[in-house]
Amino acid sequence: METLFDQPPVIAPPLTSLTFDGPAFDESKDSARLSGQIERVWNAMKDGQWRTVDQIVALTGDPANSVQAQLRHLRKPRFGSYLVERRRATESGLWQYRVGGRGEGVPKHATCAHCEVLEVEIERLRRIINGRQS
Repeated sequence: METLFDQPPVIAPPLTSLTFDGPAFDESKDSARLSGQIERVWNAMKDGQWRTVDQIVALTGDPANSVQAQLRHLRKPRFGSYLVERRRATESGLWQYRVGGRGEGVPKHATCAHCEVLEVEIERLRRIINGRQS
């Protein structure tokens, strides 16, 4: 079975160990639990299909709040810089999520007015980095 750690990096460092943090984080109590959660969420979402949080919960067995937190983590460079998109599934406010490739950019969605600004900045930084590598 392919794991989160088997994916080659695009713009992120290899995920040989996951580094969680936060004011309430206790490595001895939380590291294995959180690593397992993000692994299960990634395994549920790596096929690129749109799913609601409840559907992801059904696949992983993890609490909804934990699933949402791990989807946010997957966007971060230290967890792979995955593209995590969301879209409205219904007019009542139900959202679906999809995980794309690593380092593919910032997702656009209705609640993120600053995404265009971020994309422009990311593109500017990519040009700088590519200029240094040539």
